[in-house]
Formats: sequence, structure tokens, C-alpha cells
Amino acid sequence: MKLTLGLVASATGSIGFVVYNLQMGKDNFSWSEFCNVYNTFCNHLGFSVGVSIFATILLIFLLWTSLFSFYRRISKKSPPPQLTQAEA
Repeated sequence: MKLTLGLVASATGSIGFVVYNLQMGKDNFSWSEFCNVYNTFCNHLGFSVGVSIFATILLIFLLWTSLFSFYRRISKKSPPPQLTQAEA
């Protein structure tokens, strides 16, 4: 699960880096000029940003539910330790 979360977070970070560089690049270059020339690339880039963010949120949700489920199973099986008269 950690490996998958690392891969998805890496994909989200790399696509965010590409979009940031395209938007905040040079002063003589604008996003709208780029998308007018390479329209399909901008569509693919926008789609990949959306899918990557959705996958990250979904994976974090699955990780939380898995951890909560494990916590409930462990807490039901093992009762808390009892203090004896000598320890108290």
C-alpha cells in the first residue's frame, strides 16, 4: 500500500511540476498560446491532472479505511492490560 501511495503521489507531483512550469514559465510565453498550438496535449494534460488527483484522494481514503478496520479488529481481540496489585 505504501508503494502504491508513493507512486501515485509521485505522479501527482510530476504532473503538477509540468503544469506549474507551463503556467509560470517565461514572460514571453503564455498558456493560451501553447494550447492553441498543441490542443490535444493540453487536453491530455488536464485529464491526467484530474485523474492523478482523484487517484491520490481515493488511495488516501482506502488507506484510512484499511487502518480503521485493522484498529477495530486488533482492539476487539486483545483486551487492555490489567494492572496487578504489585504494579499499582
